[in-house]
Amino acid sequence: MPPSEKILLTEPEAAFVLDVEPGSLAVFRCTGRHEIPFLKIGRNVRYRRSDLEAWLTSRTHTTGVTGEKASFESSHPVWANPDPRKKRP
Repeated sequence: MPPSEKILLTEPEAAFVLDVEPGSLAVFRCTGRHEIPFLKIGRNVRYRRSDLEAWLTSRTHTTGVTGEKASFESSHPVWANPDPRKKRP
């Protein structure tokens, strides 16, 4: 079966779809970073193609704003600068 028709993908195949290194997927799984859904089948890790496509869709932005800077600044008051005339520390 061609890789484009497979439902369950190996780690290298999933990494190819996401354009990351296979080792990055292992780090994401261990740390919980990015919350990419995966399956454990015995000792094997598999990714559903549909889960990867849904995850990519959820990460699609229509502007250059990611929201990370705003949430960082709001959670770290030292970076919030209500008075633009004052320099940040």
